[in-house]
Amino acid sequence: HCAKAEGSENIKKGNKMKVNRTKEGTMFEIVCGVLILVMWIVAFVLYKNSPDIVPTHFNAAGNVDATGDKITIIVMAIVGTFVTMFALLAAYKPDKAINIPFTVSKTAQYIKMIRMVRVIAVEIAVLFIVVILMIGEKFNHVWLLYSIVGIVLLTTIVYCVKIYRLKDVEGPEA
Repeated sequence: HCAKAEGSENIKKGNKMKVNRTKEGTMFEIVCGVLILVMWIVAFVLYKNSPDIVPTHFNAAGNVDATGDKITIIVMAIVGTFVTMFALLAAYKPDKAINIPFTVSKTAQYIKMIRMVRVIAVEIAVLFIVVILMIGEKFNHVWLLYSIVGIVLLTTIVYCVKIYRLKDVEGPEA
């Protein structure tokens, strides 16, 4: 299982959600840690080798439509690190940090929701690596950026459907 969620029978009645560490959770954290490390290596290499002015925005066709200081590369690595870390940390407080469009009250739902944010954390880290490569002018394949955003949205939709379908499941069968 993704997590051992205890006390989640009914969050609205004031019960606390407790998420314990699992091997699966640790593996997601290791993968995200490696991706964050790659993100920073790419950012530092590109910062060192980029001109003072770099692309900072691209239109829908992938053409540069705004430029700025190369410090943007480092800023994007900072933002990417924080967003990825927030997603990973949200898995430990799903009742407070994850908002989906319906009531979640069953353990099986929380287990699936925890897995969803961990998968999204990996996808977000990859997304920021691609953004940093685009800013550093080493990669201009906007289709890949759109594909990753689409994958994040698809992940969210698929997992939300799965979580909703677990509304009548008793126990941790995720």
